[in-house]
Amino acid sequence: MGVQNIRLSAIIQLLLGNIGVAGGGINALRGEPNVQGSTDHAILYHILPGYHAMPHAGWPTLADYLKANTPVTKDPLSANWWGNRPKYVVSLLKSWFGDNGTEANGFGYDFLPKLEPGEDYSYIFLFDRMYKGKVKGGFVYGTNPAQSAPNTHKVRASLDKLDWLVVGELHHTETSEFWHRPGVDPKKIKTEVFLLPSAQRGEKDGTVSNSGRWHMWHYKAAEPLGESRPMGAMAVDIMNAVRALYAKEGGAFPDPILKLDWPKAYEPEALAKRINGLFTRDTKIGDKEYKKGQLVPGFANLQADGSTSSYNWLYCGGYTETEGNLSKRRDLTQTPMQAAINLYPKFSWAWPVNRRVLYNRASVDKNGKPFNPAKAVIAWDGSKWVGDVPDGPWPPLATGKGKYPFIMTTEGHAQLFGPGREDGPLPEHYEPAETPVKAHAFSRQLNNPCMKVATSEMDKLAAPADPRFPIVLTTYSMTEHWCGGGDTRNTPALLEAEPQLYVEMSPQLAEEKGIKNGDVVVVESIRGKVEAVAMVTVRLRPFVVQGKVVHEIGMPFCFGWTTPKCGDATNRLTPSVGDPNTTIPEYKACLVNIAKAKKVTEL
Repeated sequence: MGVQNIRLSAIIQLLLGNIGVAGGGINALRGEPNVQGSTDHAILYHILPGYHAMPHAGWPTLADYLKANTPVTKDPLSANWWGNRPKYVVSLLKSWFGDNGTEANGFGYDFLPKLEPGEDYSYIFLFDRMYKGKVKGGFVYGTNPAQSAPNTHKVRASLDKLDWLVVGELHHTETSEFWHRPGVDPKKIKTEVFLLPSAQRGEKDGTVSNSGRWHMWHYKAAEPLGESRPMGAMAVDIMNAVRALYAKEGGAFPDPILKLDWPKAYEPEALAKRINGLFTRDTKIGDKEYKKGQLVPGFANLQADGSTSSYNWLYCGGYTETEGNLSKRRDLTQTPMQAAINLYPKFSWAWPVNRRVLYNRASVDKNGKPFNPAKAVIAWDGSKWVGDVPDGPWPPLATGKGKYPFIMTTEGHAQLFGPGREDGPLPEHYEPAETPVKAHAFSRQLNNPCMKVATSEMDKLAAPADPRFPIVLTTYSMTEHWCGGGDTRNTPALLEAEPQLYVEMSPQLAEEKGIKNGDVVVVESIRGKVEAVAMVTVRLRPFVVQGKVVHEIGMPFCFGWTTPKCGDATNRLTPSVGDPNTTIPEYKACLVNIAKAKKVTEL
């Protein structure tokens, strides 16, 4: 299939599933997309907006896709809510392709790219393909992989192999400036880099979400400086230019581009309505009639026949005909019951359907009485649920008309672990890919046999108990600096509070290595080395593992070379290893050694 079709998937999901949401992501000609939320695209490449599986070549038609991804249960007490998936997927497709998405083409499913079954297109392997010359160009919006991806040396070398790179950013970052990095001659880097100046959050309207799933609108406080623009505006206009070229000159497969129901301009409020969902024609549901163009009142009204659209079913109901954009609400009104658990149901809006606590019917007995009345989430008053929005409208089980509380599982019951995991339904402990021990304490299997590992010549792994690297490194975030640090490292007060890369170590390790608090040290793994300031602290203590002392050190991963005198990325040390189910990188454990610096070069 043509690269333009693969690029389409990244573009339409970035924009039509994520417009107005603060977050970063990567799109490449062979990269994959994001869902609603502030998550890197390539980490969640395997799902479409709304937690639907990414199509692959084993599901060539919409019927094949829905059959494989719509669970069935014979238990009448199980709500089996994912049985509604056809309604949500068809509504998503209609939001992308509008009237051009017909039953004949699977409502536009035929236009979508299909992954190869079993292939991994995640963060780690996107750069692995790039390093191997299989990616020619890409777009990076609001994220900093040349600093925040594992095995940063390889990531930077991968960017060197591109023909072109477009970066949308507020500040210069290690990614936008990778071709100027220390030790590299910019004249020898063939990649043509385009920097698109991005508006800061306070310079644009949109929404943000928190870990409680609150969907909150933020307003533009000032006009963007200079020529900077919201990333959504950039992408909408770029795609419109691409569409114009296809309309004029054609292409190998123009339909996915030209048949998009694409906005003519970037309008956050209008796109918020599209995310909620609209009726595509006059529709009658039960005894209620809806007009074409009317907002869908909630995801229970979405249909599988093409009469509704929604960029993300989870957000359906967040924009209503009567109250408008519910993410703008700031009402602190509570009932006494809600106040006991600080529920604030009228402050902004929470997906789905403003439910603040998921699976809240598990907090009551079969009669609907709370197990903890003093901290009740919901309760049955004899005729209706009060408190939070119940996770399912049914009355209590004791009435004979109820359902099990865990409505998203096929069986209706809670699961700590279960089917669908690549490494089995039951939990198991494995050592990390790099471990200070040679043998597992209670298993013949040392590492997870299903872990995903990149295997280029730059993807070296230290052997178990490698004597060259006897120390365990773990990494973590900081209060003062966020992730890649592109924004926070350019905030003077935050940089003053935490000005440079440091490494925490125990007093015992410091004594063993002849290191004092404040010394500049070199931390080295099999993949690279960084300099950092020593922080000797009792927060970290030695372990005794299988009869030998094992030291652990800790480092934040928010610093990078584009901020003068702060050091370079800790991720120069970490491996290109991902967990079996999501390929989320194994940042949290690898093997290193540490020594006092003989000559300070970076700090």
